[in-house]
Amino acid sequence: MARRHHIASCLLFLLLCAVGYDLSAGESAVNWTVEPDGSQLEFQAEVQNNPFRGRFNTFEARIRFDPKAPESGKIDVTVDLASLSTGDAQSGMTARSAAWLAAREFRYATFTSRSIVASGPDRFTASGDLTLKNTAVPIELEFTLSASPEGRATAKGSVLLDRTAFSVGPPKSGTTPVGNAVEVTFTLNAVPRN
Repeated sequence: MARRHHIASCLLFLLLCAVGYDLSAGESAVNWTVEPDGSQLEFQAEVQNNPFRGRFNTFEARIRFDPKAPESGKIDVTVDLASLSTGDAQSGMTARSAAWLAAREFRYATFTSRSIVASGPDRFTASGDLTLKNTAVPIELEFTLSASPEGRATAKGSVLLDRTAFSVGPPKSGTTPVGNAVEVTFTLNAVPRN
């Protein structure tokens, strides 16, 4: 099962809480559980031409993945939008408000993969639908996987999102000094789930 974590504002992100990674050649895909230490799901946007960063404190994921047969993998992620944290109470409240994430009405954002393909050595792309505020938008999530001698897997990745595609706040203008682009990044440390 998966544990809860971080990322923030105008988007989620993404992504995950249980990562699948088969460390043994030729074996079938396994489920993995993300370890809290060192795992994070964060975002960065631009407000008045300055970086604006945050994270979600709670998310869950069900991941099954074999790097030798990525097409057989599956990623399902749920992010609790109410857990958004920016380090500032006022900006966090604004980001969760009805005009932006609408976290009270649309509590959760989800990502469901439709396909996963290799894009290079230990590099993969997961294509799927990100649903936020009841709007599903196809995205491509790029990530890398590495394994430690102790059997721990680490996934790192990012995706660039357009918040206006999900009706998260009005488009950038003279009266809305918030950039439309939101970069979501994640680092996940995972161990096999028994």
